[in-house]
Amino acid sequence: MHRVYFTKENPLIDTVNVLGVKHICAYANGEIEDTTIAKKGVKGVYAEQWRYNPNHPIFDEPLDVIRLKIGQCTDYGNLLTNLYRSIGLPANSVLIYNGAVLRDTINGFFWRYSREPGWPFVSMLTNTLTSCDDTTKEWEFNYHVVCRLSNYFCDAFLGLFRTDTDYDAWWRYYLYPRSFYPPYYQNEPPDIPPVYYDWNFYVPHGPYGVYPRPWKACPIFNFHHP
Repeated sequence: MHRVYFTKENPLIDTVNVLGVKHICAYANGEIEDTTIAKKGVKGVYAEQWRYNPNHPIFDEPLDVIRLKIGQCTDYGNLLTNLYRSIGLPANSVLIYNGAVLRDTINGFFWRYSREPGWPFVSMLTNTLTSCDDTTKEWEFNYHVVCRLSNYFCDAFLGLFRTDTDYDAWWRYYLYPRSFYPPYYQNEPPDIPPVYYDWNFYVPHGPYGVYPRPWKACPIFNFHHP
């Protein structure tokens, strides 16, 4: 005998892998409403507690997160995109970072703590985030990737399911500068909203593949170390 899976709509990926369909159908548990399925998908993947490694290369195959039980935020965003699209939901992966388009170039903003040569540029994302279960850890990333379904951001990495406008307001509070050697006086979130870059499908792998082209790092604040 073979198990039969009923998808929400016709799958939106070329090759449907039963491994992904099995998981999303188990998470959805018979639900037929899009946002309910999406929310259960977020909670389902988050509850797996697969390992997070920010230095892990992005998988070519998102389902490798399930197979190997490890990944970075991009892998988790791509995984949800795969799961949703495998049952016909029009999802895609979204890159979140700090920046702006200046003269046709997308600039990623970084803090610079000193004007002295040799001091590093540092991401404006904080080094601590609190997930939905109130677990606070030090996350080592310069960008964040989630899955989008309609106007919802589906974040299996932090277990969050919110509208994009709610997510925008929430995300601003995590734009504190990282502190290599405290104390620093500039400890308020900068008045710069995050940038959302929608990929049509997955965020690709590669050393800088996550960023759209053309892209460059751009120091926006120069703070002298006290």
